[in-house]
Amino acid sequence: MSEEQVTCEECQDLVLIEDSRLYHGSIVCIACFDRHYRTCVVCEAVYDYDAEYPHGDVWAGMCRSCSHDHFECTCCGGILHVDSLWEDSLCRACHIAEEEEKSVSVVEGYHTRGAAINFLPTNYEPLYYGVELETEGYAQREDAARAVFKLSKEKTLFCLEHDCSLNAGFELITQPATLDYHREQFPWKEICQVLREHEGRAEDSEHAAMHVHASTLFFAREATLGTLKLLYLVEKHRAELLLSANTSAYLANRSAHRLIGHKSIFSSPNYNCSLHELARKHDRFTALNPFPSYPTLEFRIFRSTLNVDRIIANLELTDRLVRLAAETDVSGIKKLSWAKIAKLPKGNGYVHLDKFLCPKRVIEKKRLPLSDKQEQL
Repeated sequence: MSEEQVTCEECQDLVLIEDSRLYHGSIVCIACFDRHYRTCVVCEAVYDYDAEYPHGDVWAGMCRSCSHDHFECTCCGGILHVDSLWEDSLCRACHIAEEEEKSVSVVEGYHTRGAAINFLPTNYEPLYYGVELETEGYAQREDAARAVFKLSKEKTLFCLEHDCSLNAGFELITQPATLDYHREQFPWKEICQVLREHEGRAEDSEHAAMHVHASTLFFAREATLGTLKLLYLVEKHRAELLLSANTSAYLANRSAHRLIGHKSIFSSPNYNCSLHELARKHDRFTALNPFPSYPTLEFRIFRSTLNVDRIIANLELTDRLVRLAAETDVSGIKKLSWAKIAKLPKGNGYVHLDKFLCPKRVIEKKRLPLSDKQEQL
């Protein structure tokens, strides 16, 4: 073995001649040589990294030839030969998986209730609200549904359901949540942004509504009386409520009409009999549906919206009515004017309701058109 030494022209170290290499006409040690040359991870050929990298010809430890023949899957991140390339820079396996996923809609059948009930934040709070938000008019309904469904956290926040009354639309059904949770933690801002980006129609749709469910357990043993008091308030002040809720004439006539004249609600001293009589005449397409499938009261007065402030205001209006019914006796409910309902107490915590709640003087000048049948009621 020769012990002749040479000087590395890069690091200036003395090395044995057999431990040196020629690099662009210069003698360099093996360590310096290795800094400039790489072994391709695919074909194991040695290539000049310094010569190739600045031009973007090599990547992921591959030589120029292999770099040209491979791609990175945008889904799984795998580096594969271009023979496995499908559209959108997907590998074959990811392409097949994506197509299979597309074949299964995230929009469930009407009221199939595929999601388990998940109270937010816990199931120990006194009052919960569930929202059904309808939107329609999507050019690509499934694309919109999949985009917004990513925010659902595997249905722990909401699910999506089909509604035949909507044109190329769906309804987003939330889990029961407290008013504070809806205001502070529920991803309403992100949901509305995604649905707007997919050109979903809400305020500009005559058919799309927002329904709010309030838990009857809030009234405890007074559920029957609490329901009757709420019905009285909604029936008596229906016109004012519909205007506050921005309800279209179509929705007012089709799905938020009167159940019964408010004066007859407390005509019988036996409240259980009164509620039983209402159940016998039950029509769920009323401003307040007291007999939905779950132990809730369904407020059907609201027009759909993708305005987050309006969504929260609708929930706050529902909360205002529910708490008034719980805190006020029958005599007080009968005397309660809209002016008193609209005059919110200081420190009430309602952050958006003032913006949308109609005062009495405005309501007296405006009136939603009602059907002949409703006029008779």
